[in-house]
Amino acid sequence: CGILLASGAAHYDVCNNVVAGASIYIGEGAEREIHNNIWYASRAPAVFAIENGSVHDRYHHNIAVLAGETAYALSATSALTQCVQEIDYNCIFRSQASFRASAITAAKEKALDPPLLLDWSAWQKLDFDQDSVWADPLLTDPAKQDYQIPNDSPARKLGFASFPMNQWGLTGELVRAWKQSRNS
Repeated sequence: CGILLASGAAHYDVCNNVVAGASIYIGEGAEREIHNNIWYASRAPAVFAIENGSVHDRYHHNIAVLAGETAYALSATSALTQCVQEIDYNCIFRSQASFRASAITAAKEKALDPPLLLDWSAWQKLDFDQDSVWADPLLTDPAKQDYQIPNDSPARKLGFASFPMNQWGLTGELVRAWKQSRNS
């Protein structure tokens, strides 16, 4: 995963990130807002692994261009609809493929059943992604790490906000300090 929120991580605002080749893992914790991020060429789905219901997490206004087959993976011991407060207003896409999510619910003392595989309609019946779209976000040139969102992008119509494309990633002093620590 490119971003990991686990082991009681709470009260995070995860926004304006570009993660290439990976996605996000959201585990135990509460009241996290994940919005306005770009997940590009992710082989792994956005994972929600929640053991307790009513965590008040919100996942909205994100772009996910998938390399893997599954957009989301939900795992909950409570009802799926109680493991996250909101998943909506996202632009999700995989070239020449259709939407798929996996879901597992089980009590801790029982063996897990195989995951349910959900298509777009079944996913929306869980009240997720009601206002989202399965559409190409028209990223400018991701092969050259240019993830700008043009004005005619379906993500813009959902409310995705642009952010400076030269101010994300490991840059400046952080990179120099990391390289120095590896050489010492």
